[in-house]
Parts: sequence; structure tokens; C-alpha cells
Amino acid sequence: MGARRNAENTIRGLLASFGLRVPGQPRTYEGRIRAVLERQDTLAPVILLLAIRTEALRQAAALTKELVRQVKSSDACRRLMTVPGVGTVTAATFVATIDAPGRFAKSRSVGAYAGLTSRRHQSGAVDYGGRISKRGDRLLRTMLYEAANSLLCRVKPGRGQALKDWAMAVKGRTSHKKAVVALARKLAVMMHAIWVNGSVFKESEA
Repeated sequence: MGARRNAENTIRGLLASFGLRVPGQPRTYEGRIRAVLERQDTLAPVILLLAIRTEALRQAAALTKELVRQVKSSDACRRLMTVPGVGTVTAATFVATIDAPGRFAKSRSVGAYAGLTSRRHQSGAVDYGGRISKRGDRLLRTMLYEAANSLLCRVKPGRGQALKDWAMAVKGRTSHKKAVVALARKLAVMMHAIWVNGSVFKESEA
């Protein structure tokens, strides 16, 4: 997606330098760019950038298809995806990063491993928690955060409501960001327990 975004930004910049703007129609991005390029022979190189964007999209689609295929063949990933908010990428990232769940004696240790626990500041009588440590795998932490944010903001009422209600209560006491981090940590612990126990998500255990 980075290659596609870079190509689109470059195309937009080139057109802007000639006083041209990308129209709202046709519906497809490629169609809109080609509409601008009509009778603009000096901007023929933009066609090459458009081809780069198209190829980036094609490769991204192929990689996504392969990822979905591999996730479907993984028992661990399928069970992790029963957790509300956890999709294909999050499940695959969790399994690939944790690798061997048995190396964590306790599920709650996974939150610290992903850098989602608060750093402690201690000195004499002073003892308070600061921001999260951000240690461990950054991609895993990002995916857990995105899954938690999705559950909190986009998942429809119903399944996973207990988790959402818990996070909303945290949000009421602190802030949205801290609530998402807390929920991400909770998801990490829950996903590890599900993986180790060979179970699936159960609303009563949220």
C-alpha cells in the first residue's frame, strides 16, 4: 500500500504543478487520471506512474489472497479470529510473533511482551505508572491496538459487548487512547489463553 500511496501522491503533485486537479468522475481512480491526461501530451510520463500504482494494487491483492489462504489453514488463527475485532492480519501477526505460546508461563505476560504495559517510576516514596513501555514487536502492538480500536468504535452491538462495555468504562475514567491500550492488552491476554487452551472466544469469559 505504501507504493500505491507514493505513486498517487507523485501523480497528484505532477498534475498540481500544471494547474490540474483530479476530477470526481469517473468512479475509478485510473479513469479519473486518464480523463485529466486527455490532450495533455506533455504529461505522458504520468501513465508510467499509473501503471506502477496498478501493479502495486495487483500485488497487494495477491498477497492478501495468499494471507487469507494461509490463515484459513491455521487452526490457531481461525480460533483467534473468533475474538471480536480480531481479523486476518491481526491473527496472523499474533501467531507469527508469539510463535510458541508455551514460552509464556502466564497469558498476562503477553501484554508486557507487546509493550502494552505501563512503565513504573519508582524513587523513594514515589511510585506511579507512566506511559506504556512500547517494548517488543511494534507491528504486533499496532495490530492489537487497531483490533481494540475497531472493537470499541466500529463493531456493532452484540457479540463482544461485554468487552466493549468494559473498555467504555475505562474510557469514562481516563481517555479514549488509554481505553484502547487497555483493551488491546486485554485482547493479547485473551488471545494467548485461547491459543494455549485450544478454545474459542466465549462471551462469558470476556
